[in-house]
Amino acid sequence: MRGTHDAPAPLDAFGYVIAVAISLLTLAVELGALAAFDGSGAAGAIEVTMLVMSVGLVPAALIGTVGSLIVHFVTRRRRSQWWSVALAAALGFPVGFIFFQSVFPGGIALALATAIGRAAVVPHVARVREHGAVPGLV
Repeated sequence: MRGTHDAPAPLDAFGYVIAVAISLLTLAVELGALAAFDGSGAAGAIEVTMLVMSVGLVPAALIGTVGSLIVHFVTRRRRSQWWSVALAAALGFPVGFIFFQSVFPGGIALALATAIGRAAVVPHVARVREHGAVPGLV
């Protein structure tokens, strides 16, 4: 008989919101760092990071919601959360390639950002598995 912590526990809506937000922040920092290395310096890096965070908020929310639903429905029966992280990266690459029209920084940067965002909420899933809900959020 499986214990409650052994059962698959897909990420809840709160976790997906956090994952998308972390992904956007990660992408903004990645692109800001690339701007700094391209000769824009620290001021250019900050400017690019803030621009990506402000302009990218709505597209990240829309595209991130669709991506989150795909990850959720494909991996909801998997016990290991790393399948979800891998699928998030796999979905991020073509979206980044299409959006930025490049493999680098586009596809690779977004794949890395989505993987980091999804990996950041793995501990949240562990808490949901152990407690049934995260204390303070219910």
